[in-house]
Amino acid sequence: MVSGSKANSASINQSATINSSRVVHAQEFDVSVTMLNIAIILISMSMHNHYLFSKSCSRISSQLKSK
Repeated sequence: MVSGSKANSASINQSATINSSRVVHAQEFDVSVTMLNIAIILISMSMHNHYLFSKSCSRISSQLKSK
């Protein structure tokens, strides 16, 4: 039983070390990366919407010209 308790103790210490490293990374998380990703997504969506709007306008314009 003594060797088993030593193994469990080592396992608990290793687990605590892993969990504490995750907390450190969470505290050092930089919001600027998230903001950059959001900005890129919004710009991409805006460009796509602009393309669809332009395509729709040109289609309507060509239909009006043909009448």
